[in-house]
Amino acid sequence: MRIEIVGLSWFRGAADPIALDLDCKSIVVYGENGSGKSSFVDAIEYVLRGGKIGHLSHEYSGKRQEKGVINTHAPQGSKVEIRIGFKDGCELKTDIKRNGSFASAGGGAAVMSTWEYQRTVLRQDELANFIRETKGDKYSALLPLLGLHQMEIAAENLRQLAKAVEQQTKLKDMQASLSEISKRRKEVFGAATGDQILKRIGELHTKYCEASDTTDPLSLCDETETALKTRINSFTAEQKKHLVLQDISRSELKEHLKAVRSAGLKLAGEVEPFISEKLEVLESAGAFSDRLGEEEYITCPACGRRISAEDFRTHVKLEKERLQGTIDVFEKLKEARETLSDTIKTLKTNLRKPDLRSWRDDTANRSLAENFTYADGLKAEVFRASSGENELKAVEDNLFPLLLAASLAAQKGPTDVSELSADKETIGACKALAEGKKLSRTAKSVEALIAFLSEVERTIRNSIRLRSQQVIQEISEDIRRMWSILHPGEAIEDVKLYLPQHTDKAIDIGLRFFGIEQDSPRLTLSEGHRNSLGLCIFLAMAKRDADKDCPLILDDVVVSFDPSSTL
Repeated sequence: MRIEIVGLSWFRGAADPIALDLDCKSIVVYGENGSGKSSFVDAIEYVLRGGKIGHLSHEYSGKRQEKGVINTHAPQGSKVEIRIGFKDGCELKTDIKRNGSFASAGGGAAVMSTWEYQRTVLRQDELANFIRETKGDKYSALLPLLGLHQMEIAAENLRQLAKAVEQQTKLKDMQASLSEISKRRKEVFGAATGDQILKRIGELHTKYCEASDTTDPLSLCDETETALKTRINSFTAEQKKHLVLQDISRSELKEHLKAVRSAGLKLAGEVEPFISEKLEVLESAGAFSDRLGEEEYITCPACGRRISAEDFRTHVKLEKERLQGTIDVFEKLKEARETLSDTIKTLKTNLRKPDLRSWRDDTANRSLAENFTYADGLKAEVFRASSGENELKAVEDNLFPLLLAASLAAQKGPTDVSELSADKETIGACKALAEGKKLSRTAKSVEALIAFLSEVERTIRNSIRLRSQQVIQEISEDIRRMWSILHPGEAIEDVKLYLPQHTDKAIDIGLRFFGIEQDSPRLTLSEGHRNSLGLCIFLAMAKRDADKDCPLILDDVVVSFDPSSTL
């Protein structure tokens, strides 16, 4: 739809009502710098972007850009308005209040809702911006213009859905539990088969329980475990003492200390506090962004940049992706610390049990009094947040001797206690395996769902790539044709858009410079050449929508071209 007139009243550089009469024709507006030419372009951008103007996106323009949109000398009570008339007689009026809020009305709203800013308006500072942007930014900028934005939204929604399924089902926790169950199976049963383990469950059930009609492995384990607890409750003090010593001797403190050290080595000790703080800030930043108004500007607590709330979620996401490797290592360290903390807590609980008092007093009197004092004063929860080498070494020096003493004492215990303790450990492992089968089925179902969602996402992205390649090839032909008009006879050839290999969400610009292939114009082109290349890309994209009869508005796009450029 052709524009008939653009009228402004106290908007940007316009004071008293003023109109630019286009008469639905192609025109060139000439005037000195500061005469207000760009105010008419600002008006079009303001309407197309829902009350935003890109070059006013900074902290000084106000929450709704009211300090930049409204003329600084607008009298109190004056009407701030944009009026756009069209060829068919319909009109769009936008009234702007002093606080920057606005309301639009008129039949022209339906007309302009079909226009996209990137295809309609090109400004001088936007010419080279596209060339300078990363290939990911180029992809984001061009995808809507390629007509594939909805497919990208679908692919991204599938990615987020798969991520949500993983988080809601706590898949990583299930996988960690299954890994621990598998490890325990090897420790208790070695290479025993499933049938051999089932046979062992039956033997233990027969040994400690009356005959039962149930054949369910988990039920058999529960009955056997209950019978073992009943027998333990009838133990003498001496027997109970040795049972606790058996539990202490099985502590995996050494292995868990090793796991913490292994994960800690992958993070530089001096930067770990910074990484920890940054990851925590990023986690809270996402929730914080949900409470921000779209027009607000904040200082990102993770990197210190000024950024609008509209872009904040994307910024936080990119920061997280950039740190993903660190996040994975940090999570492993966190899990290892939590396991170590739980192990220390269990050890402390066992050492303090009344059944162990006689052995403890005797052992402390001989040589380990300081070790017991250290264990009593040790705060296990501290290891969840921090575990430096000094702290780990102190645990080794003080707790390992206690474990050794308990292990030696446990070996001297009554045979029946040792046997019952071993059976108790075995039936506990059997029960974990039985429960693990159910957990494994759940985990496999979740993994299958995530794999399905990921496969559908990959299929959509492959379709995006195939369609993008076809469209980009067509656009590149127009870019080369326009480039040859602007730069005839120059040694810069085969200018084109292309999709980089082995990566999604990426578009870049290639060319031949004096016969040598270049992956980016930033390597060789001057600023003027970059600007003319940006213009070629814009016009080539606009050409694809020529049938929509949308206007093209160029704002000072030729002032920074190389002098030799021909227009």
